[in-house]
Amino acid sequence: MSAPRDKRATTASIEATAMDLQPLDSIPTGLTAPNTRPHQDAMNLTMEHRVKWLENQLNFVLPVRFRAVEQVHALESKLHDMTERVAKMEKHLCHCADVASQEPMTPESMDRELGAETVRTSEPVKEDEGGMA
Repeated sequence: MSAPRDKRATTASIEATAMDLQPLDSIPTGLTAPNTRPHQDAMNLTMEHRVKWLENQLNFVLPVRFRAVEQVHALESKLHDMTERVAKMEKHLCHCADVASQEPMTPESMDRELGAETVRTSEPVKEDEGGMA
């Protein structure tokens, strides 16, 4: 018998907590206009407050959402650019691997591959004729 009571108490507690979390339900509804039904006036007042509250929420949320969408588009654009750059680098690396497998790499072939101008002396390096001094 204690289990159903606990379940009902828990359910009531959850419902009370849910009611506390809903700001629209906390709007005072005791104001009434003369010659109207009190519950009808309270419902209209609550609805007006709900509309105003929702408008305020939209005025806050929409600009934030708009900025977030802009940021997402900017990030997508950057990602697309980076993907293209990575694809170009992969293509270049594959080309370099093909070239490396075809000929042995020498300083001249490296310079040719990198497009650098080589500045090499045509004179052989002279060895010291006297030996150790």
